[in-house]
Amino acid sequence: MAIKTMFIAPYPSMVPLVEECKADYPALDIQIKVGNLEEGAEIAKWAEKNGYDVIISRGGTARMIKSFVSISVIDVHLSGYDMLRTLTLANDFQGKKALVGFPNITIGAQSVIDLLELPIHVYSIKSAREVDPLVRNLKNDGFEVILGDVVTVEAANKNGLEGILIQSGREAVFEAFNNAQSEYEFHHRNQTLIKLLTKVLQLKKQDVLILNTEGDPVYENWSELQSSPLSINELKEFKDEVEEKGRTTRTVQLKNKQVEVIGELSKSASRSFTVIFFTVREHLEHHHKWLRADDVIQRPVIIAESPGMQNVMNLIQQSIPKQRVYVLYGDKGTGKGLVSQFIHFEQNRMGSFVTVDMKHCEWERLDGVFKISGSTINLTNIDYVEPAKMEKLKTFIRSLLKHSYTVILTSNVQVPGLIDSSLENDAVELALPTLNQRKEDIKGLATYFIAHFHQNLGTHPVKIREKANEVLIEADWDENVAELKRFIKSLVLAEKGYVIEEDHVQNALQVRKEAISKGNIPLHGTLEEIEQRVIQKVLEEESYNQSKAAKRLGINRSTLWRKLKK
Repeated sequence: MAIKTMFIAPYPSMVPLVEECKADYPALDIQIKVGNLEEGAEIAKWAEKNGYDVIISRGGTARMIKSFVSISVIDVHLSGYDMLRTLTLANDFQGKKALVGFPNITIGAQSVIDLLELPIHVYSIKSAREVDPLVRNLKNDGFEVILGDVVTVEAANKNGLEGILIQSGREAVFEAFNNAQSEYEFHHRNQTLIKLLTKVLQLKKQDVLILNTEGDPVYENWSELQSSPLSINELKEFKDEVEEKGRTTRTVQLKNKQVEVIGELSKSASRSFTVIFFTVREHLEHHHKWLRADDVIQRPVIIAESPGMQNVMNLIQQSIPKQRVYVLYGDKGTGKGLVSQFIHFEQNRMGSFVTVDMKHCEWERLDGVFKISGSTINLTNIDYVEPAKMEKLKTFIRSLLKHSYTVILTSNVQVPGLIDSSLENDAVELALPTLNQRKEDIKGLATYFIAHFHQNLGTHPVKIREKANEVLIEADWDENVAELKRFIKSLVLAEKGYVIEEDHVQNALQVRKEAISKGNIPLHGTLEEIEQRVIQKVLEEESYNQSKAAKRLGINRSTLWRKLKK
């Protein structure tokens, strides 16, 4: 019988690497979930209750999990290869760079940095509590890029810096799999007993958590929720209040819903237990498809080496905080959404970034935006507003200004008469250049996209050759930055090595050119090559939604992923 193994990845881009490696270990029946620190510990507790034999995780999450479960926990250690790959990736970023971590990371990193003479500063910490204040100090000292583990990257993002995660490679994952097989037998007898107790305690389907007098969970069952919406400290305070009053209630606000929490004191066999019931209710903010609220916690990265984009960025910086209305024109794919979020971050930072699609909005319900705790309203697709409704739109904009919102209007084309005398003193117009008009930005964009997909999808490449960049610069990008991003994504998904070479770009551009000229998918090459083109075409048409693409292709997601990784 295979060893039932739960792999808890502290970051999402670790998942595809584990999927790729697990095929070499048929003795391990590996399931993968994503969760960092407390979230990972909750997944581990669930895994133990549901009969898993071994848990594998990494770093601080693995250390935390060990205090919550009795089954074997294997730590994925960072290897020298992992450090070298991350330092190579970071070296292509502009600005001052720092690596923050515990000594087990920083000592080895310092050796590699000294050997390769990399311009990266190293800072050691003894506790995770030191990370946030240290990152704030580094920001004040002019650092722009922070390397480290999940906690460090989160602190960097929270402080508006670029965070680069030190990711584990194949070697470290293989070592962890070997250790999992070795330690399984040691914990097997204890795990069998836990499975028996779990079956006895599974009583209800309602979300419920039972704590003993020490605050430790003795039973929990989750249906609508995955875990308690209360933090560890909040849970302790709630338990103490229940023990004092016998019964208490509380309401917890989540992003799109609210949770009613009821706690009651129960006594059994001279022992006291706190029984907590959780009831999920829909949040008022969960309204319409044309209305969305996002929290922009990290300063958006804008590549602006070209004169055109430098002019746009200078106008933005000069207008903040004097202007309240921004009008952005630009072809599809030029980055109007990203620039809008940049303006919001620089102008407000606090409050949500609220997007209203004027092409599909319900005009009679536009006042719904005032119910959202936002500070910037981004009205998109302004060019789809009928001329008869233009005055109504201007009235709505003036109403937003009275409520102290920043208003951003975006359109593919210039809209005549949009800014009249009542708005012109508050407004600034920005015309975004096409990618073919900002060739100087292509190298920086390609580097950023490669890093983005490496961090979020676990793709292999971390570097692009200068000759390959030159090929990208010479190409035409009629669909602008969006097209370049899709092209880089296809490129890095197909490449197994760590460097994008000139011929990789040339071959991919040739395939694209033939597909465009024929209006269909090129049929030359091997069956496997044609299959890859079909998959990439369907992925593009489905906006890279793998579930939808797999359904169209008539295969499951795991099969699609294996084909993408060939």
